[in-house]
Amino acid sequence: MKRRSLAFSLLIWVLPVSLIIVIAASYSTYRLARSLILYEAQQGIMAITDAAAAQVKGFFQQRSNDIAIIRQSPLFKDHFTNVEYGLRQEAGVYLHEIERMLCDFSRRAGVYPRLSYLDGSGKPLCLIENHKPARLKGEFEDPEFFAALKSLSGTYHPIFRQRRVAWHHAPIIRYGVPVKDEAGRLRGALIFDCSLSPMYEFLGRLHLGISGRAVLAERKGRLGDRPPFIGADLLIAESIVPGTPWSVVMVVKRSDFVDRLTAISSATLFLAFFAAVMLILLITRQIRLLLRPLSDLENAAIAYAQGDLGVRVNISKPREVATLGEAFNLMADSLRQRTEALIQTEKMSVVGNLIAGVAHELNNPLAAVIGFAELLKDLPAKPEEQEDLRHLHSSALRCRDIVQGLLLFVRRDKTAQRRVSLNEAVKSTLALFEYRLVKTEGVKLEVDLDPDCPYIAADFQKIQQVLVNLTNNAADAVKEHPGPRIVRIRTGSLGAGAEFEIEDTGPGVSQEKRRRIFEPFYTTKPVGKGTGLGLSISAQIVSEFGGTLRCEQGPEGGARFAASFPPCSPDMQEMESSAGLPPSFPGRRVLVVDDEPELVQLMLRLLREDGLVAAAAMDPKDACRQVRGGGFDLVVADIDMGEFKGTQLTQEARHLINKPEFVFVTGDILNQDLIQELVLLNMSVLAKPFLRTEFLRMIRRALELAAYQRRD
Repeated sequence: MKRRSLAFSLLIWVLPVSLIIVIAASYSTYRLARSLILYEAQQGIMAITDAAAAQVKGFFQQRSNDIAIIRQSPLFKDHFTNVEYGLRQEAGVYLHEIERMLCDFSRRAGVYPRLSYLDGSGKPLCLIENHKPARLKGEFEDPEFFAALKSLSGTYHPIFRQRRVAWHHAPIIRYGVPVKDEAGRLRGALIFDCSLSPMYEFLGRLHLGISGRAVLAERKGRLGDRPPFIGADLLIAESIVPGTPWSVVMVVKRSDFVDRLTAISSATLFLAFFAAVMLILLITRQIRLLLRPLSDLENAAIAYAQGDLGVRVNISKPREVATLGEAFNLMADSLRQRTEALIQTEKMSVVGNLIAGVAHELNNPLAAVIGFAELLKDLPAKPEEQEDLRHLHSSALRCRDIVQGLLLFVRRDKTAQRRVSLNEAVKSTLALFEYRLVKTEGVKLEVDLDPDCPYIAADFQKIQQVLVNLTNNAADAVKEHPGPRIVRIRTGSLGAGAEFEIEDTGPGVSQEKRRRIFEPFYTTKPVGKGTGLGLSISAQIVSEFGGTLRCEQGPEGGARFAASFPPCSPDMQEMESSAGLPPSFPGRRVLVVDDEPELVQLMLRLLREDGLVAAAAMDPKDACRQVRGGGFDLVVADIDMGEFKGTQLTQEARHLINKPEFVFVTGDILNQDLIQELVLLNMSVLAKPFLRTEFLRMIRRALELAAYQRRD
């Protein structure tokens, strides 16, 4: 009953309103069409008139430019100079050259029926008519014009209009310019008579509608002929020609455009009536169709508002209401997903802050552990002690990798990219733990490297980190699964790009787990054997370099991880080699500034073993005093020492003649303000924890730079 009453209420208004619309639309359309047509016609006339005025302006401006350019010819100066010195023969030669120049110019321009060159008294020296030299006719025909030229100091612009001349069929515009010497004395004059015939022909070719004509008219009077229908029902547009006393006027009869409205109004009436009928039928049909599913949508909206977030609607037609139903379902799904994502984001934010703080605090003691472990494992010891030291060093490096992985998870900034070979990355990765996997854990490695595998744009160490994570995961999977322990690593091309695959013969990963396997803190390993960050970090690294990381099921039921990358630009630089150390600089003096005693002792020992003279300062005041005293080639300083910042030491060394180089060490690599400050200072930075080779490489490069600068 409600549906019928609603339909009736709508239709009772639709029918009379539609009829009124038809009548009103017909009349309004006619009036609107008439106004629009006349408006567009007026705009079109005005646009054509403005364009024509611009052409006319350009024509007159070119004439002024012509006489100004000809006036600058050195022939005139040479002529009157020879005349002044009484060199008639030479003056005649230059006059002949002037005559030839004017003839050539007249032929090129094509708009000057007469060109004249007068002497200082107004007597013609050269006369060009119709592009040919003409016989001189005594005095210049327009003495008043010549008299006006005498008082001019520059180019003469068109200030005189002559209606007719006996020797030309059309009106002319006379341009004149005085020819003076360097002292400002009048030596002659140039007179260019320009025909308006080209302008008449140009305007005569402009047509709009049936009766439209364009003329060049004076703003006080007229220069050309006015159209014969002035005073009728006309559309008139006038555009002033700047710098002249004329305007371009275009006149068109309104009837050229209004007569077309009869056909337009008839067609409009028919279309309006047809549209009204179709509108009534369409609205009637749509009202009946829409009202059927609207109640379902209404009930679902009420249930959703009452807290039932799982309610959904199933509407198939009509299309508009079905779209509304789909939008309702999408809104409900999106709201639920956003709620879950918001909760996850809050968790990740808290975890990220915790990770950043813990990793920073671990870097300082971990640097000392790694450094002393490196020193101890190289000392002579019993075999079992050597094995213990090797395990200690390996565990310390694993701790460093875990900390760096945590920092990478928190930090989202991009790394500089270089040309990287996937084959070299795989070889370098296998060199790290191939012996452990094959000899100790009994894992068989099957490696298939494509020699034609394209280069990718990436960071070598990060790609190596991905390979380490995936290979370790594959090894862990096959160790805990009965059967053959095989890990297969393959590189190859994928279209124009490259990819690598790591496949194992382990138990594999289920379809449900594969959907979440790259989520942070999600792991398929038993409790205590995985952080849940390795695959998430690996996917983040691959995505950073424009690639994708996929988890698939291998042909033998195990897991297969495939990483694909886009091709590398051919002009990208290759990765710098870091295999060897720069040469050492024995005897150079180095100051170590740090508030961690263990790190100070470690750095002093590394420096002294490298043949350097090393001193230490753990107190900021002592460090400043020693830097001001000079004598150091290099200062190695911790950046964050409480209230004192290591970068302040650079200010203490400003007055020194031989300023030391600076190398800063820090465990706070997430501090963007700090990194920006070091970039501005162009300082070297070494992140904690560091290896001995990394430390010595940075020290030797800094000393090498110091030696080079002091030679300069």
